[in-house]
Amino acid sequence: MIRRKIYHTLLILAFTISHICFASDDLRIITTIKPFYNLVSSISNGISSPTAILLNNACPHDYALKPSDIKKLNQANLVIWGGNSIEPFMEKAINKLPQDVTVIDLSKIDGIHLLPNRSTHSHSHGEHGHSHNHGDHGDSYDPHYWLSPQNAKVILKHIAKIIKQHNPSYERYVEDNLKTATNNIDYAVKYIKNNLTTRQIEPFLTFHDAYQYFEESFSIKYWGSITINPESPPTAKHLQNIHSMIKNEKIMCIYAEPQFSAKIINSLKTKFPKIEYLTLDPMGNNKDIGPNGYIALLESLTDGYMACSTKRQS
Repeated sequence: MIRRKIYHTLLILAFTISHICFASDDLRIITTIKPFYNLVSSISNGISSPTAILLNNACPHDYALKPSDIKKLNQANLVIWGGNSIEPFMEKAINKLPQDVTVIDLSKIDGIHLLPNRSTHSHSHGEHGHSHNHGDHGDSYDPHYWLSPQNAKVILKHIAKIIKQHNPSYERYVEDNLKTATNNIDYAVKYIKNNLTTRQIEPFLTFHDAYQYFEESFSIKYWGSITINPESPPTAKHLQNIHSMIKNEKIMCIYAEPQFSAKIINSLKTKFPKIEYLTLDPMGNNKDIGPNGYIALLESLTDGYMACSTKRQS
């Protein structure tokens, strides 16, 4: 597996700042989904342990804040979220936070690279988006931007800046963490690219179109997705189109997602039993949360795509 090899190598680059002992009350960070938690914790490691609102297989598309979540938000002095397009449940709560709470919408930070939603744009492979600094796209952009390793590095840098502004005495430790986290991503990207060049990824369908940033980063051809809106079941016409595509494009693999019902996938299994049914998870596994969690997410996605590949002919 890709992840085992990368993880073994990254042990050399592991976070080793256990000598830091700051008061946890000084910096109280709340994040939303696991990928943001992992990126934040790689910068705040040894300084403060962030809290994530969505764990397990909770889905940000249809999540509703609980009273315990509201309590956590009101106790924070730094709230980091992904924007209304991916986390609409957060908007009202954020508007009610005290003025002295710092709120960071990661979709609007300088340098973040946002791609147009493929559900409303051409599905042809090789389309590229543009870099946007202000995230003023409404729902026209694909909100899964953390799956771009380059975006992840932009997020790391911004979080480091915010934490240093909160308390300049953290600068040395934050800079060490930033360097380690950035180097880890760079190494993982290089390793993944080297491995993917030896493989031919076969035609596949994802449950919903959540992987555009990862696919663009690693030159993976996109074939299509089963649902346009993951909260709504596909129409009969769309399912008919999916059936036709499976036959015409000789789809070899279909990916489920743990956040969503397997009902549609199970119906496809009955109709197309010879296809390989796999799983991709854009959020990452619960056991991988922490400073190295983002690397584990990249590794897991790579393993998923590699499972639907054959050795490239030289």
